[in-house]
Amino acid sequence: MGYAMPSRCWCCVQPGEETLQHLFFTSFAVKKVWSYFLMHAGIKIEGLSMHQVIVKCWTLTVISRLQPIFQALPAIIMWELWKRRNSYKHGETMTIRRVIYQYTPKLKVTKVLWELPTQGWIKVNCDGASRGNPSRSSIGYALRDDEGNIKYACGKVIHDTTNNEAEALAILEALKYCEEKGYNRIILQTDSLLLKNTIEGLWNVPWVSTTIQSLVRLRKPALANIPHNWPDILQMME
Repeated sequence: MGYAMPSRCWCCVQPGEETLQHLFFTSFAVKKVWSYFLMHAGIKIEGLSMHQVIVKCWTLTVISRLQPIFQALPAIIMWELWKRRNSYKHGETMTIRRVIYQYTPKLKVTKVLWELPTQGWIKVNCDGASRGNPSRSSIGYALRDDEGNIKYACGKVIHDTTNNEAEALAILEALKYCEEKGYNRIILQTDSLLLKNTIEGLWNVPWVSTTIQSLVRLRKPALANIPHNWPDILQMME
């Protein structure tokens, strides 16, 4: 006959009972980890329960590209804390700094430059976006000559559609403008690898097939070169 006893905490100098709250939220080291990441977002954990802190992360008002990061942050922190606990239990050392920095990714810097087109050529940068895919959408494109001067630029809201369709429509409208103005030496830059490969016949994408057919028709009479470029180029263009 045996007795079920509370598990002993493996993470504290003076170990007590290992509960979920203690392991993931209330111990000294754990609070240091939570505070490190949340203080920059204006979230103070003092006086809050673990559940309240998680809800604050999920509902925090931030710019759209940071929302998925904060929504995933509690799960990431708890996963790293669980690994820390298991490392201690099996004899490895694990400091607070290691918990924080081992899953902080190293920054990778990539220098992105917009290059002038060859003499006599026009470079066209295109972009399209949808807020809800499909939802409210917009397109934009800019034409520059071999000295970097803007020959024409356009940006406007279009009908509700998807990201891919908006990208395709931006390219289509840009090529139509080039055709009207007699520009037949074109370097067309897009950040959509899908559209680049579809226009060049490498991929077959049924859901933008009608627009692609029009793009191919407009491209044939011109010397159109379509490199795939980084999204940063388009941000520089804007």
